[in-house]
Order: sequence, then C-alpha cells, then structure tokens
Amino acid sequence: MTDPFNDLSPRARWFMENFDVFGLADICASQETAKEQLSKELADLRAVARGYCPACGRGDAAPTVADWEQQRDKAARLEIANRALNTAAVEAVERAERAEAALRELCATLYPITRTSDPTPLGYQAIHPITPADYQRWTAVLEGNHPA
Repeated sequence: MTDPFNDLSPRARWFMENFDVFGLADICASQETAKEQLSKELADLRAVARGYCPACGRGDAAPTVADWEQQRDKAARLEIANRALNTAAVEAVERAERAEAALRELCATLYPITRTSDPTPLGYQAIHPITPADYQRWTAVLEGNHPA
C-alpha cells in the first residue's frame, strides 16, 4: 500500500512528469539556455582584454582605452545579469518544491476518499469540489506565503 504522506504513487509521479501544470520545465530550460549564453559571453569578454594594461595603454591585445572600458562595463552588466539569473533559478527550484508539496497534500487528501493517491482532477472534483478557500490555500502554498 502506498503511503500518501511520503510517497507518490506511480500514476501520480507519471502525472507530475507528463503534465507540467505549473510550466516549470519551460522556465528551467529557458534559464539554463540564458545562463549558458551569459557564461559564453563572459568567457569571450575575459579573453579579449588579456594582456592589456589600461593605465599605460600597452599590451599585446591592443584595444583602445574606450574599448577596454566598454568591455569592462559590458562584463559588469553580464555579471549582474548572471547573478539575477542564478537567483531566478533558485526561486524556480523552490517553486517546484512547493508544487510537489501541494501535489502531495492533494494526494493525501484524496487517499481517505478514493483509497488511491492518484490525482485525477475529475475524480477529485466529483468527490470534493474545489472551493475558493482551497484555491487560495493552494495558491498561498505555491507562492511560499504559507508553510507547505
């Protein structure tokens, strides 16, 4: 017998993997793509300025002072964007954990009623219609305003 509080049933796990209700897969994929692009741009910027002394203007890379400052400013902007992206990635992981906690709560609620922890929306709505209070409580859990 499946423990509804600690384990998702195979069907619940399949449901969670195949129906990305919260759109988290797209968010995480786009963040990974953006992170890879930022990392590549930062590596390119660091390679361009190698060997250049901004104080005396000498070096084998030979950019002008204006070019060097422009590259430095662009690198600073990319570093800020990279930090923001890392923060967003951490928040996406936290959102996914809250979504899983909400799904586990739904499964635990369904288990005494249906004797299965499979989250079938039609079965759940037929037995227990979603009330505005349920919606607000689940939304609060997903947004992190309520302990899961």
